[in-house]
Amino acid sequence: MKIFRPKNAAHAECLDAWFGYVTPVYVHILDPRLGCLRYLLIILILLYVVVYQIFYSGEYVKAEPPVGTVRFSFRAPSADACNPLHHWCELRLRNLTDLPYCGQNSNADALMVLNCTYMDSAEAVSISDSRAFLTTYFEELKQERACKAEDTTCKHLWLPAGGQQPGANHRQVFVADVERFTLMLDHAVTAPTSKVKGSVREFQGFLETQSPSLCATHPNRTARPVEPGEPLVPTTGPPCYIKPNSTSPTGFGFDVFEMSTLLQAAGMDLDGPKEHQEEHSVRREGGILVVEIKYKNSKPWKGTTRKVHYSYEVTSMPGDAKRVLVDKIPPDQRVVFDRHGVEIFVIQTGSLKAFDALKLLVTLTTALTMLAVANFIVDSVALYMLPERDLFNKVKYPSARIHDPDHNSQLKKHPAYDQNMLGLGVCEAEYLNSLPRSDNDASDDSDDDSDSNGEHS
Repeated sequence: MKIFRPKNAAHAECLDAWFGYVTPVYVHILDPRLGCLRYLLIILILLYVVVYQIFYSGEYVKAEPPVGTVRFSFRAPSADACNPLHHWCELRLRNLTDLPYCGQNSNADALMVLNCTYMDSAEAVSISDSRAFLTTYFEELKQERACKAEDTTCKHLWLPAGGQQPGANHRQVFVADVERFTLMLDHAVTAPTSKVKGSVREFQGFLETQSPSLCATHPNRTARPVEPGEPLVPTTGPPCYIKPNSTSPTGFGFDVFEMSTLLQAAGMDLDGPKEHQEEHSVRREGGILVVEIKYKNSKPWKGTTRKVHYSYEVTSMPGDAKRVLVDKIPPDQRVVFDRHGVEIFVIQTGSLKAFDALKLLVTLTTALTMLAVANFIVDSVALYMLPERDLFNKVKYPSARIHDPDHNSQLKKHPAYDQNMLGLGVCEAEYLNSLPRSDNDASDDSDDDSDSNGEHS
């Protein structure tokens, strides 16, 4: 093979030095320290990528946020969970004389005590979109219009109806036994891209809680989620899971929770002091609950599953929950209801996963990058940290020059060519020959000449 080179040997050598091509060289270094370090890093990378990311975490799947719908309703406690709207359904509300926050109880000892009244879900609850309002306290004001249409000035648009008799047009009451109202949840979810879908009727969900009282006393507590038909796992402390009641005997119906369970799970005490208003109770001022439904369709070591699993988590948020309703009484009267209570928001979170070839490719590419980093670490240890680093550098970065016969013959005729500089290029040789020689070097050269003359003789 004819290799192109300039006719001038010096120019050719300079071109080699300036425009040489760098290519990787694979060197088998027989050093157990470097070999053990490299294999250790490879094993750690394989454990992380293959075992943890792929098999345990399922990083070969694409996760999507769920999109779904929620329907929920409230019911007052009733016999056999019947619908209180039916005339034959009997309510199971406790006696007002037994409630610690009712004025009808002579031994009431709550932070705030007011007279109580009974309400069912149709009166006490209002629902809109993904939130509901459960009334715990309301103030009723009966008013009549004080200013007529023909009046040109007005200082009081509305005044108490029926004169100024105390209590005749104003009352404040608590709604009795709201803690025992039940919340029924019906929800479904889907992933828009992967088309993964599920609903409350397909799997048994559980309420996750850190409440010590629930984990110690609730009859449906369990140490871990169980499949329908499996016995609950006994537990006496947090964290634990609360199995909801179901509208179906098989367990695949709508989920039903008592409000007292949700309040305890969120750490909200209706008769406790309200934050920044310690003279008033939460029952009087109201509070906010967030019910989070978390979906997933994957398990560690098992990958994706055919069914969508879900769990509930309840938290409280700071703030008051109030609503004002007006009921007009023709011709010039109205009743204003200032309601306070527990406002409940339901949100759907989590992730639904499906196999994705691109995600798997990204995971494998990450593994290759980490292997390259492992090789870089081993090279750095060999080249900069070990005592033999100079030797490793010479082996790692050798210099090689390819010559054709014609070029070699021209190189030998160059004045800078010297048998003692076989490993140097012409540019480097010229530079070394131009350096001043020391006396020792001169004596060495004379010795070499004398040896050479002796050999000739």
